[in-house]
Amino acid sequence: MKMTFKAEQVEQRKPVQKKTFTPIPKGWYKASVQSVEPRNNKNGNGSHLLVVWEVISGEHQGRKLFDRFTLESVKRNNQGEIVPNEQAVQIGHRRLSEMSWALCHPEWNDTDELLGRQCKVLVFVRISEKYGDSNDVKAYEAIAPDASEVEHAAVAKQIEVYDDDDIPF
Repeated sequence: MKMTFKAEQVEQRKPVQKKTFTPIPKGWYKASVQSVEPRNNKNGNGSHLLVVWEVISGEHQGRKLFDRFTLESVKRNNQGEIVPNEQAVQIGHRRLSEMSWALCHPEWNDTDELLGRQCKVLVFVRISEKYGDSNDVKAYEAIAPDASEVEHAAVAKQIEVYDDDDIPF
């Protein structure tokens, strides 16, 4: 097929800039749960809960952090048999418990109950030449209410105590 074409007459696409994510520095950050999603592990050896956090204050406000909690895991024992990896599951459940307590919501029936809840998260930087540096969430801490919240709760309690509809006359 005969065809004349001149590339210089065609507007070039602007190069797509690849997003690079540099990890945020090690430290404590106030964060909010943005999503919670059960997922299968890529290697097929179990499942985990993926929690996406968003930093809600400070210089790194708006940055996302990805946290994984092992729910199910298997491994090969010394005989080559596939067996449950109880230690990995225990660690995952312990971390999930720590997070739930820090979110002031230790008992829940649906992961949606965690959405929007806030706590402090301790972030570390994982160094990896193969995958690039990333962040890991290592610990959780409840956010202490500020003075106005404490005062509001105290006033609400007083109103509750004195709100007596049973007038004795």
